Amino acid sequence: MRGPDKHNKLKLGRSVAASGTAFPAELLAGEKVKLTLLQGWEVRAVGEATISSDGTYSWQVTPTLRGPGYKVYARLPATAEHWGVTRGTHPNFRVN
Repeated sequence: MRGPDKHNKLKLGRSVAASGTAFPAELLAGEKVKLTLLQGWEVRAVGEATISSDGTYSWQVTPTLRGPGYKVYARLPATAEHWGVTRGTHPNFRVN
C-alpha cells in the first residue's frame, strides 16, 4: 500500500494506492479483484482492478472522511480454476 507516511497517517484529500500480485498469473490474468476501503466496519469506497498478465493489480482511492481505522481489503472471487481469497492491509491507517 502506498500513501500513508511512516506513522500510518494520510492527509485528507490525498490518495492511497493498494496493489498486489496474484498467483498463478497465467490462470488469473484478466480476472477482476474487488477492493473495499473500510473505516472500522463502515464501507467508504469500493472498486475493481483487473489482474495483468504478470499477475499484478493496482487500485487508487481518496478517503473523504477524517478518522482512524482505515483498511483496504482485496477479494479475488473463486472460479473453477482457483479458490477465492480475501486479504487486508496491515497495519490500519488514519486520515487527518
